[in-house]
Amino acid sequence: MGRIKFIHIDSTYKFSNGTYFSKYDYAVYIRETQYQGVFGNDYGAFVISPSREYRGGGAMKQDLTVHQYSLVANYFLSAHFGSASFNAFPGWTHIYGPFLIYFSSGNDEQILNAVEAQVTIEQEKWPYSFVNDNDYPLIRGSVSGKVTGQTKAAITLYDSTEEQYDLQQLGYLYATTTDANGNFVINNVRPGFYKIVAYPVAGQGSENLAEQTVTITAGASEIVDFFLPEPENILWAIGEANRRSNEFNYADQDRNYKWEFEPPVENTFIVGESDPKNDWYYAQSQPGTWTIKYQDNHDGHSRTLRLPLAAASKAEDIAPLFCQSNLHMSSQAKILLI
Repeated sequence: MGRIKFIHIDSTYKFSNGTYFSKYDYAVYIRETQYQGVFGNDYGAFVISPSREYRGGGAMKQDLTVHQYSLVANYFLSAHFGSASFNAFPGWTHIYGPFLIYFSSGNDEQILNAVEAQVTIEQEKWPYSFVNDNDYPLIRGSVSGKVTGQTKAAITLYDSTEEQYDLQQLGYLYATTTDANGNFVINNVRPGFYKIVAYPVAGQGSENLAEQTVTITAGASEIVDFFLPEPENILWAIGEANRRSNEFNYADQDRNYKWEFEPPVENTFIVGESDPKNDWYYAQSQPGTWTIKYQDNHDGHSRTLRLPLAAASKAEDIAPLFCQSNLHMSSQAKILLI
């Protein structure tokens, strides 16, 4: 690997051979895994969370899982990835956990198989009957429903109803996605009053967000349905309105700090010719100009350009420019930043 040349940022190291190591290499979408840990040399140590209901940060929260190779992290709520500081009001109570510290032995494959099997065992026990606390109800409820229109959707259920669903900190939150037919179900929900939101994770419904309220009763199942209308009259789009960068260049690679330096400073994307997988990148990480070129016809109708900007609240000097070509378009255009 080479000797350490300098520390680039917080726990991110550049070596003399040009490679990087960062604690952020081991970050994940935290609600997409029920365990994190380290293993090797015939031993493994893991934290198993049968439920992430108690963890703050919203359904799309990313966070660290391992630090400096051997430290297993189990953040209940953190300020990583630009999150806001935690602010609890007087009298606020919350139960974090329970979670299991799990050790295993064997070769690498045996260790991973064992921890994944243990996750299933712990999930079947949830909520744990040994916990005796008024803030930890043992009899839970459930909610199910169907999303029509844009059926590939994410569902978020949370009880801190004064908060924004993707910035939730104080309460309990459950998240899932719909199946191929738009159906969803969330089990083992703590009784209480909740907001439930649905938004598409495919297609172009960038402004679609449906919201309802629901009361979960112990031992009962509630039904909540949503309609997310299909957007119409789309002339072109780069990627999908899925709140991720999956379909762009480098997004399918393992996390590493080096990717910050790989996207080009100057980039031109030609609609109808360029491929987002190769010609558009997961991030515009260096100051420069990225140009989108497309042809249009004069028809007397206005156009709306929607630009979703990730991490825009932390950025400076963002200046999207719309250049109108006299050759191809003379109608009016407006820009919405979302």
